Amino acid sequence: MVVDLDDAGLEPPELRFFVQLEILLAAVLEAALLHQTSRVPSEVLARWDEAMDVVSGAAHAAYRDFVDLPGLSEFFSAATPVDELGWLNVGSRPARRPGTDLHRALLRTVNGIAAGMRNTG
Repeated sequence: MVVDLDDAGLEPPELRFFVQLEILLAAVLEAALLHQTSRVPSEVLARWDEAMDVVSGAAHAAYRDFVDLPGLSEFFSAATPVDELGWLNVGSRPARRPGTDLHRALLRTVNGIAAGMRNTG
């Protein structure tokens, strides 16, 4: 039987955040501290690494083909509010370095996002 804690009066709504935070923290600590060795055999991991190298190579080639398209910079500027967003004072880095064109700024942004995703995965 599933009991709705709100209906049962067991958990005030303002405590729900802290309960969820506690569950999340416990799961992260368990995963990080108790599972220090892989449960997957090294042969499987080696095949996975090989497959990811193939996927990464294909993705890199597709990305380079895309960003090298003629007219991409002009299209990107016309189709998005990139200039207006660049005027906003958000983030720790400028939207575009002085003296660089939009094409280079686009490359820098996409590469930065990809690098951040790789580092957090």
